Amino acid sequence: MRYDAKHNFNTAIAAIRRLKQDVDKTQLSTQENFGNDSDCLLAFIKLLIDRCGDDDKKMFAFYNYIKSYPSQLGLELSDEKSVFAHIFN
Repeated sequence: MRYDAKHNFNTAIAAIRRLKQDVDKTQLSTQENFGNDSDCLLAFIKLLIDRCGDDDKKMFAFYNYIKSYPSQLGLELSDEKSVFAHIFN
């Protein structure tokens, strides 16, 4: 187990380093936008966790509320049935 954990850790570190190299090649404004987006997502995730706790039905209600707004990118959101399937069983 210890060897596997160390291997997985080293794999993750290598992937992070490659990601950092890719990010370093982008324009500074793109990097700043990326950071702003990640800060917004973190705040949103923390808010959902705080408001829903362990209540998956409440999480599903928030999901549907947000989904009721018009799409900005036209993404296909077909994974909801598998993600929230445990609620309906």
